[in-house]
Amino acid sequence: FLWGATLAVDEINAKGGLLGKQLLIIPGDYGEWDIGKFIAAVEKFVHRDKVDVVITGYGATPGDIDAMAQYEIPYIHADTDWVAAERMQELMPECSNVFMIDTHTLMYGPISAEFFNDTLVRKGVKYPNKRAAYIAAEDVWARSVAESQRDSMEKMGWETAAFEIALSGVVEWKTTIAKVKATNPSVLFFNNLAPRSCAAFLTQLRELPIDAIVFLVYTPAMPEFMDLAGAHANGIVWTTVIAPLPGPKNDAFISKFEENYGRKPGFSLAAGCYDMVYIWANAVEEVGDEKDYPAVCKAIEQSSYEGICGKYVFEPETHWGVCGADEVPAHMYQIQNEEYVLIWPDNYATGEWELPDWLSSSWR
Repeated sequence: FLWGATLAVDEINAKGGLLGKQLLIIPGDYGEWDIGKFIAAVEKFVHRDKVDVVITGYGATPGDIDAMAQYEIPYIHADTDWVAAERMQELMPECSNVFMIDTHTLMYGPISAEFFNDTLVRKGVKYPNKRAAYIAAEDVWARSVAESQRDSMEKMGWETAAFEIALSGVVEWKTTIAKVKATNPSVLFFNNLAPRSCAAFLTQLRELPIDAIVFLVYTPAMPEFMDLAGAHANGIVWTTVIAPLPGPKNDAFISKFEENYGRKPGFSLAAGCYDMVYIWANAVEEVGDEKDYPAVCKAIEQSSYEGICGKYVFEPETHWGVCGADEVPAHMYQIQNEEYVLIWPDNYATGEWELPDWLSSSWR
């Protein structure tokens, strides 16, 4: 998050700054999404540092919304959690200074269902049955995503074969895998934000394979995921509602990131935080005064900035980012040969869907 934002700040400063002033990043650390640490950081930012904007890739949801709604300073984030999005909706217009650059987690349900019932069918996939299984960590994020996926798939005629909730961070999955395998699903949704736990699941799934397409949400976007999962991740499909679009902008960002930090950026929100800086900076330029916070927030609300991840447009009633083909689209990837291949949306695809090697002959 910090490095992505820093690249944007460095670029702006190299061009003479914003309104003729140099930008300064003041970092804050709130640990494992600790709301107490988040509040302490915000109070320092506002009262001591006198900052003009607060940016994060992912906040201490939903408490970050309440913490920032007390002030006029713009707060730009990618919390994505429905609980944060719902809190923004509840607090409007008091939190009119708060902006989420992407859509919320409940959209993963209809996005996933459309992918399985339209995109893969068009690509020639023929399911042995219409039974779907769901495994989710016990946290609110994972459970809400799984419930949204289940509800959306059921609306399209799919039967729920299993719905399993597991302890967050668990690394022993064989009992759960065996239980789900016995229900004979064609699609297996796995929602767990802990890369180590997710990698352990995929490793053990190879030892006891289920005859189903395996679908993850967001976790492979984290830099450590592929280091942990390796070849065991080959064949899985995963999605995120925000990621860089292939093209020259992203190529230049990756090149500059590697040059500055010695490794590639995380798959999603390094670019998202880079874009957040420019969303704010463009609004400040339009207003002509970084201290006129209400005017800057109104300019952000009415903006349509073309960034690395797409065109950022905010719903005026909620300040959620719009998810769509012409705005910031959701992405579907398949991991092939330990590389991320974008297979949807079709107009941005970098490769084709491949049938995973663990599926039985009934799929062929």
